[in-house]
Amino acid sequence: MIKEYIHANYDSVIGWGTGRYYTQCYGELRDKLGVDITYLIDNNPERWGNKFEGKEVYPPEILKKENPDKTLIIIFSMFYKEIKEQISKYGNFDVVEGEELFQIKESLENGERHILNEYEKRQDIIITISRNNYLHNLEGTSKFIREQKLVLDKHNYINLHIYWREYKIEGFNGLMLSVVKNGKSIGLYKLEDFFGEVKNIRAIIVHNLTYLDLEVFEEICKLVKHKTNILYYLHDFSSVCENIKLMYNDDCYCAAYEENWGICSTCKYRERRKEIFEFHKRLIINYDIKFIAPSESTKTIFCKSYNILSDRVRVIPHLTYKLIENNKIKKDKLRIAYVGSQSKFKGWEIFKKIFELFKDKYEFYCLGSGAEIIPGIKYCDVSFIKDGENAMVVELMKNSIDISFLWSIWPETYSYTYYESFAAGSFVITNNLSGNIADQVRNNKNGIVLEDYSELIDLLSNEDYLSYLVENNKYRIDNIEKNNEFLVLI
Repeated sequence: MIKEYIHANYDSVIGWGTGRYYTQCYGELRDKLGVDITYLIDNNPERWGNKFEGKEVYPPEILKKENPDKTLIIIFSMFYKEIKEQISKYGNFDVVEGEELFQIKESLENGERHILNEYEKRQDIIITISRNNYLHNLEGTSKFIREQKLVLDKHNYINLHIYWREYKIEGFNGLMLSVVKNGKSIGLYKLEDFFGEVKNIRAIIVHNLTYLDLEVFEEICKLVKHKTNILYYLHDFSSVCENIKLMYNDDCYCAAYEENWGICSTCKYRERRKEIFEFHKRLIINYDIKFIAPSESTKTIFCKSYNILSDRVRVIPHLTYKLIENNKIKKDKLRIAYVGSQSKFKGWEIFKKIFELFKDKYEFYCLGSGAEIIPGIKYCDVSFIKDGENAMVVELMKNSIDISFLWSIWPETYSYTYYESFAAGSFVITNNLSGNIADQVRNNKNGIVLEDYSELIDLLSNEDYLSYLVENNKYRIDNIEKNNEFLVLI
């Protein structure tokens, strides 16, 4: 139906973006929905004139040749708002985010169908909120939402997951809520229609508001004020700044909250940070929101940022587990793995450097996701969506990984990759900036926390000492379960 809808309303369909989002999303649009695009646009001049996955790539100026009334632009990027504003300079085009076509499909097929049936209207409703559809994403927050949904299922709650966008596409204009009910997308709804029907709300659980219109959330708070518990998870620092990792100009961790935000005056995120900060100050003052941090370090940063008492934030780790003995097989060469998605903020650039320096001494692996392939590194694509929640633990153990390289350069609020490495019995190498990773390594003594890159080079240069540390990594974790402590707050 979506294919026919597009052909009926548009003569041309163009894609914007040539990153990982496009690679992940477009294949599904083509295979599941029959959506095809003519060509791609990208802001990167190095892409222009080349082909990306079989599609020609052009600069934005090519839009001057298109008819805005008959052209649909599909955005394959997390920077939807910024790209949408850029497109508006070339004409009044209809635009949509890639994954939102799945929601439009559901709306077209479901028509005016109600959100809840008569039985569900009598059940307790838990509304969860994040910036996107957790069913389609590999990030840690989406993994947590999937796991939390299973807990809600066991307690017979109806789970309505929502996020919102301003739509400009034929038949869908204005603010719309995307709704995922009990793990299945059901379509788009107006805010007033959603809350006009959904009444028996036991709790609202916010996982993040990144890239969402914050005023919409405040409107939701007003609609349910004094009637519904509101929980707000601090999965990252999107409650403090648009840069969710608190990276100064995308370069280095700022810790601006320690210096009265002085460094923000020269950061490109300064204006948006002020908006986000003032908005959350209003939430803290005006609403009895229960903030949940997955770690002590996250709680400390949030409380310092807003100068609030520690009792406003409750620490609830995502997982519970028990310690068991770690039995490792000694090998001629230690195996070092980069674990997780390729990102400079998680240490990918440093990993590439140590590979070049030590590729003759150690075996190097990359377990996770990413487009960059370097000869000599062994790659294993890992997806908890395709292969199950324990996919990374299985892959670490299958490849007998001795060392997990978790070199995050910002304070990780939790880090599933740390606990997955712990479960696989891998020794963890990290640094002082890595937040909960560094804290847990110190607490559990299953790795080493280094000061900087020079200490890392010194460690890797001493094979005998590193082998000794790995051999004395005595414990790993087992019986890993989802932490249900949050239930007492709803």
